[in-house]
Amino acid sequence: MLSVQMEQWVNLKFLVKLGKTFTEAYAMLKEVYGNECLSCTQVFEWFKGFKEGRLLDTVTLKGTKFESAEAVKAKATEVLDKLTEADFQHCFQQWKSRMARCRDRQGEDIEGEKVATSNKILNEAQSGFRSCRSTTDNFVALQTEIADAYANKQEVVAVIFDIESAFDSTWRPLILNKLAEINLIDNILSFLTNFLTERSSVVTVNGNTSHSFILENGVPQGSVLSTTLFILALNDICSTVIPPVKYALYAEDFFLYCTGKNTSTTCDMLQNQ
Repeated sequence: MLSVQMEQWVNLKFLVKLGKTFTEAYAMLKEVYGNECLSCTQVFEWFKGFKEGRLLDTVTLKGTKFESAEAVKAKATEVLDKLTEADFQHCFQQWKSRMARCRDRQGEDIEGEKVATSNKILNEAQSGFRSCRSTTDNFVALQTEIADAYANKQEVVAVIFDIESAFDSTWRPLILNKLAEINLIDNILSFLTNFLTERSSVVTVNGNTSHSFILENGVPQGSVLSTTLFILALNDICSTVIPPVKYALYAEDFFLYCTGKNTSTTCDMLQNQ
């Protein structure tokens, strides 16, 4: 016999398979369970126990594979991630709509003008972890630049960058500040703050497990939310690039390129960015 809490968890898993957002799923649970329904705070608190990273071991007994408790925790977190991801993406769409309305008003007030002249939330040059986008977009952009330069008897100079350990070293306060600016609906901001903070990890070597230590930076790898949060953190990485220098991004990999007739002058332009 499942407890009421576990029963609600099973129902959450079922609702996510139906494509429901957290807001929709929670409203359904509240309607069914009434006063016995878990509060949003209780739901988020429940998942605090799943915020410790560790080695996921599996054992095989008579041909049957059993997952460790840690693997089950990882799956539990993934399900709640998927529930909130739809809400998170919905917030992005709402924000884009608000910016469009501000553009229609042609910046009639200072704040409206500030928003109206902004780009979309995610940098248009970012092709990583986005639907219908891939490294091909960046290759085509560079190939087109080279073809145009060749036709005009010019040269293209490019510099490629790769940020080492980017996921593990992402500065969390930056992500939280950007999320606050988006004006997220309901309790999504609270959940994402909870999701990113107070995370810990242990290391197991030859059966010996270290003490738990707090992870101050980075986003959880493997989570369905982490990729969006990661590219949000890198959104302004090329904000100081000045034309005619151009750039393209794919997650933490990006390159700057510039076209000109004098290679030395073109290199100086890149060097001054």
